[in-house]
Amino acid sequence: KSIIMPVKALEEAARRIAGGALNERAVVNADNEVGRLAESFNTMAARLSGEIKALERLNKELMAAQEELLRSSTLAAVGRLAAGIAHEIGNPLGAVRGYIDILSKPGIAPDDEAEILERAGKEASRMDSIVRGFLDISRSPRKPAAPVDVNALVEDAVSTVTVLKDFEGVEVLRSLGQGIPKVIIDDGKLRQVIMNILINAAQAMKGVAGNKLVTVETVVESHPVDSSQRRRRRKDDQPALFSDALHEEKEFVAVKVADTGAGISDEDSKKIFEPFFTTKNAGSGTGLGLFVSNSIIKAYGGDIIFRTQAGQGSCFSVILPSWRG
Repeated sequence: KSIIMPVKALEEAARRIAGGALNERAVVNADNEVGRLAESFNTMAARLSGEIKALERLNKELMAAQEELLRSSTLAAVGRLAAGIAHEIGNPLGAVRGYIDILSKPGIAPDDEAEILERAGKEASRMDSIVRGFLDISRSPRKPAAPVDVNALVEDAVSTVTVLKDFEGVEVLRSLGQGIPKVIIDDGKLRQVIMNILINAAQAMKGVAGNKLVTVETVVESHPVDSSQRRRRRKDDQPALFSDALHEEKEFVAVKVADTGAGISDEDSKKIFEPFFTTKNAGSGTGLGLFVSNSIIKAYGGDIIFRTQAGQGSCFSVILPSWRG
């Protein structure tokens, strides 16, 4: 009785503390080794409780700092985008105002007036294209995401773009895998992404001597994803692709578009998905295509992987979680 009951009291106290009752203590009224063991146990429990409370406080402070950092990063990103939009719209807007000033003066010949109106219309269309690029990121999909046959969509996209002038003298080679599972996405948005990458591939080979080849491939791949639910801020957040946290392998469908162009420099590769960045000549693009495409794919739990090598072309891989319903 003098040994077993105090030991059971210690056991019960340990069980309650392990269950989260950090303020529990062992009550053992004995002036012997068991009593001294109980005192040591209570001292350890008190220190453990203090350490856990300190860790919880630090964790709350860390979460608050992370939230503040996220807000600061978001504001900085919005600021950069706003500055970019203002810069891009400023030029065509200034041109339109200049055309209006010219048209407001008397004595303009009808032919000159028609030409000025046409130029003003082109500048207005340019502004509209820039604004629409950003609206495509923020607005909800026009229709719900649904299972999409990737091979069929790629065939359709290739058939659509190969009639464009950019594909004159360009050979397109298809290598579509068998048994490719479907993906969950708005098919119109995925078509937009694939077509944009295909057109970029063709334009990347302008002025390149030799055989101009675009290869389109569909494959099934496994990639690591974050398996820690606690890292997600909302229950509907998509798992982070290629996370450094605890991860598990997940099946993805990849659409790979490779060209035989000149490739992109290491410096430009770091900015390839930034808004308004483009390696094309002035007036040939807004620099929003890849930025919008990357935003669309990430919204559906995927990613776009870019690889390039100077003198040997580039390859874009659009990766989306597979669906086998």
